[in-house]
Amino acid sequence: MRTWSRAIRWALWGLLCGPVTLAQTQIRAFQPQNDPSQARPGGATPYPVINDWGDSISQGGEDGTPTTICSALHSMSGIPCINYGIAGQKSSGIAARMGAVPVHVAVEGGVIPEVGDVAIEFSPSDYSPMMPGRPRLMVKGSIVADDGTQIPGNTHCPTTACYFTRLQPGARKNATGARSWISGYSREGFNIIEACTNNIDRPEDCLKDVAAMVASIPTGSSYVVLPPFVGDTPEQWRGGRTYANAESIAKEEARLYPNNFIDVRRALVMAHPPGKDLVLNHDITPANLRSVLESGVLTAPLGASGCQMMTNGMKCVRNDSYVIDSESIYVTSCIDGQVGSCTRGWDNTRAAAHAAGASVQRLDWLHPNGAGLTLIAEKIWQYLQGQQAQPLNRRPVPSSNGINPGARTERSE
Repeated sequence: MRTWSRAIRWALWGLLCGPVTLAQTQIRAFQPQNDPSQARPGGATPYPVINDWGDSISQGGEDGTPTTICSALHSMSGIPCINYGIAGQKSSGIAARMGAVPVHVAVEGGVIPEVGDVAIEFSPSDYSPMMPGRPRLMVKGSIVADDGTQIPGNTHCPTTACYFTRLQPGARKNATGARSWISGYSREGFNIIEACTNNIDRPEDCLKDVAAMVASIPTGSSYVVLPPFVGDTPEQWRGGRTYANAESIAKEEARLYPNNFIDVRRALVMAHPPGKDLVLNHDITPANLRSVLESGVLTAPLGASGCQMMTNGMKCVRNDSYVIDSESIYVTSCIDGQVGSCTRGWDNTRAAAHAAGASVQRLDWLHPNGAGLTLIAEKIWQYLQGQQAQPLNRRPVPSSNGINPGARTERSE
């Protein structure tokens, strides 16, 4: 249990500054995009808000720019878009955070204190809405006490341990055994479900989680399902095991949700520049639509053959691509921080000699850059505009954890 002084600090923070939410602590996640009152180009849609549930693809920012799927969608539509992307999260965690699956917690000592934080443990552990070891990340939700009272608060996991901090001071509440944890986020509006990239190796679990997320969409709202993404590594190229899993997931999603599935990954692949046959052969996002992780310069000349790239402190990362001038070089091994082996003239570029001072860029193996995320947003916006002329998906939604999953919850992201 934490010290009383720490509890007092949390209480004072809550009283003076209001609840600490992820948008205040981690800029690129759970960030509402602009003013809901802003005009909506292209005519009003049936949805007052867009919710983007996902992982690092949705979170965005891998290339250091503020462009995300949400920000691009808002620019196109004027509809407020809430970014619920958390990097590294599996489909199970996304489903839990969305409130689509039952989640329980064990409260240390069986008591929620008047103020301050208390250690909690999620069960099942795979369905934790949190990511461990993220000290600046907080997720909003309530714990149901023994007497049925829902105690709203924020949960954070600075290490492998997680802590719950109630939003407002109140009476001590007993919370013994496995207590329900209720997500504090709404699914009303138009929902983007972008999941499974971090657990492609478990297709059945992924599809089960996506099905739960789809079933949790409230009456009068709608959704779209995006496929998992693959990257520029041998096991994720066409013919690799991970690639096969990703394709099987995407095909099943297309079969299960034929009117609500957009193959945005295919759109990225087909946006390759002319002559990039390797992109098509490997079926990956082309280099011009992938994030740049690191930039630098050559500190010594590099001939038209060999792999002795000397740079100003750039990392050597196996299976990453490095672009020097107009040549792409694929690194296959690193030795003591230096390139050990590589493939020159990668991606149908021409191997050439490069002078000292030439610019070097290390490409992200997976994540789209701002242009790639904008392309994804364009496909979703095209779909969403088509929804204006179609009946909304209206159907009864079963309750979850004893509450109506479609009930609007207060937004303070």
